[in-house]
Amino acid sequence: MKTRYYIIICILIGVLSFNAWFFSFSILTKGDWGYYNPTAQHELLSLPSIWDSRGMGTVNISTSFYPTDVLWGLLSHITSYAVSERIIWLWPSILIAVVSSFLLLKKILRHQTSALIGSLVFTYNGYFMITRSGDVTLAAGYAFAPLVILVFLEALERRDIRLTLLGGFLGFIQSYSTIPSGQVAVRLSFNPNPFHSTIG
Repeated sequence: MKTRYYIIICILIGVLSFNAWFFSFSILTKGDWGYYNPTAQHELLSLPSIWDSRGMGTVNISTSFYPTDVLWGLLSHITSYAVSERIIWLWPSILIAVVSSFLLLKKILRHQTSALIGSLVFTYNGYFMITRSGDVTLAAGYAFAPLVILVFLEALERRDIRLTLLGGFLGFIQSYSTIPSGQVAVRLSFNPNPFHSTIG
């Protein structure tokens, strides 16, 4: 079977298993995953500020989220909060995780069925499932880890500056979703032994 069919299978499994994220457009919130009213969402499209006007007001210490805040502010002029949270965080935490882990494992294992099984193990392991139920930014960051590692390995093999720049850009995207997941990808890029020992 061709690689694209395996990727389609991965995507279908992801979409069906998280159908509430894909087929329902109600606002999802739990734990520290809050809600931006339209005014607060519009304010995200501004210069970085230490003052955050959500709720009763607070000091904003998460300037690392500024790129996603700007994207959220842009989307606020186009669509609702419910759709914005899905485009920025929820859908990538599933789709990027399942596809990028499949592609990375296919490259390492050189067997598509094993890569499919490994992708499902990565995407549906207990820790990853728990982070998706509360710390969605962390889940989105971890979803990027296999993609960052895959592009890093390709850049090393091909010695292509474009892949190196792409890897840096993907690492940047991952780092502003969450710092710990960015550290995982960087550590595995420089010392892949723990990663290789866990997948065979």
